[in-house]
Amino acid sequence: MTNRRCFKLITNIRWSDTDKYGHVNNGKYFDYFEEARTTWVYQTPALIEWAKENTIQLVISEQCCNYKIPLTHPNKLEVSQTVIKCGAASIELNYEIKISGSNEIATTAHVKLACYNATTGRLHKLPKEIKDYLLENDN
Repeated sequence: MTNRRCFKLITNIRWSDTDKYGHVNNGKYFDYFEEARTTWVYQTPALIEWAKENTIQLVISEQCCNYKIPLTHPNKLEVSQTVIKCGAASIELNYEIKISGSNEIATTAHVKLACYNATTGRLHKLPKEIKDYLLENDN
C-alpha cells in the first residue's frame, strides 16, 4: 500500500465464512472490509465526532474486489486499509487482505464512501481539517 497512514486489522476466518470447498465465500470479503472500516472509524475521533455532530452517515457508493488467491479456514487475516483520496463529499479507501504472517496479497479492493447527511437527505462536504487528517502521511 502507499506511504499514507495504513490501518491494519487482524481477524479470523470463521468456519461459517467458507463454502463446501473450504474457501471463503466471495461475499464474506466485504464483511472483512466492513469490519476494518468500522473499527477504523471508531478509532478516528475527529471523523466520528464530525459525523455525529452533523448527522453524517458514511454510505458505500462504490466497491469492487479483486480476488488473487483463495482464502481457506483456519487462518488469521491481516486486513489493511488506506485512505487514498478525499473528494468534496467522499472518502476513497484501498484494501489488501493477506494471510497473517505472509507477504502474498490474497485480495485487493477499493471502496468509495459518500458523506450523506441524514437530516438534509443530501451529500455533506468534508471539512478541510478532516481531509488533511485522513490524508496525513506517517512522516
